[in-house]
Amino acid sequence: MTSRAVVGVGSNLDPEEHVVAALEALAAEPGVGGLRASSAYRTEPYGADPGSPPFVNLVVVVDTTLSPIELRGALKGIESHLGRPARHSRTAPRVIDLDLLFYGGETAPGPGLVLPHPDGAKPYFAIPLAEVLPDFADPVTGEPMRDRAARLGRSGIEPLPQLSAAVASLFPPG
Repeated sequence: MTSRAVVGVGSNLDPEEHVVAALEALAAEPGVGGLRASSAYRTEPYGADPGSPPFVNLVVVVDTTLSPIELRGALKGIESHLGRPARHSRTAPRVIDLDLLFYGGETAPGPGLVLPHPDGAKPYFAIPLAEVLPDFADPVTGEPMRDRAARLGRSGIEPLPQLSAAVASLFPPG
């Protein structure tokens, strides 16, 4: 059975290099296909250590035969391969951050997996998600991404046309 999932992608350490490498690795992951990526955005380092560089964020919509736990494991494997330490401070700069934001309409309270991921409600992922799936509704609140993005606004979020073009060459937007 195939499910649709949304992966949040972020980096603030050599982000152009790491974002592209992460997307290539995700595309090569067995059981993952149909990738559609949003544009890339430079965002303020929300909740990060003082002096942290800005993040590059985008979302990728995938069709997968992996379970939510298997997909999350694949994402953690890609992070590890790209040099992200297994143990890290949540507020420290990141080589790459791959978050399973949504998996179909599933909800899971944790502790091993929280769905939807809390960052799916943040502007740095809601705005890119509204770009590729404007009618997608948060399974908990029912709020469509189009409405969430409009409500949150674009303060602190800057489009990155050059990186977006590189991403689109790999995975054309929906």
